[in-house]
Amino acid sequence: MPLMSAPGRVRASLMAEGKAMANAARIASGPDRRHARGVADPAGLRLTRSVVTREALGGRTWSGAVTNHSGRVLVDVTVLVRLLDDEGRPVGAPAIARASWVPSGIDLHLQARLPPAATGLRLCLLRWTVDGRTLETGPQDPRPFGAVER
Repeated sequence: MPLMSAPGRVRASLMAEGKAMANAARIASGPDRRHARGVADPAGLRLTRSVVTREALGGRTWSGAVTNHSGRVLVDVTVLVRLLDDEGRPVGAPAIARASWVPSGIDLHLQARLPPAATGLRLCLLRWTVDGRTLETGPQDPRPFGAVER
């Protein structure tokens, strides 16, 4: 069930941790390796939104957005975000988003319910294809909720 949508075909979902880790391993070693793996352009995809909202019954939800700053259309985009506790350990299920294409300047939205121990996040994987080359970054340094790139 989609959580949020953006242009193109987007699937963002919460998964059971075991399934998410299996998917992350498959993503990291999947058939995209046939493409030339390049060093990711830091102006490609950036976390531009990271907000925690409190729910009426006391729970919390994280909402984030990764924006295409490359000036080009990115295809086969995958984003994997892990929620972390105050010691940097993963907690809860990761948020994963995929899109067939993301035009320049457009956001790819993510959302996750936060476990009580969650205090921050780590962008574990940002992958996209542009000009026939697959580029990826990750894992990035942990960051508190609310910290975004400008």
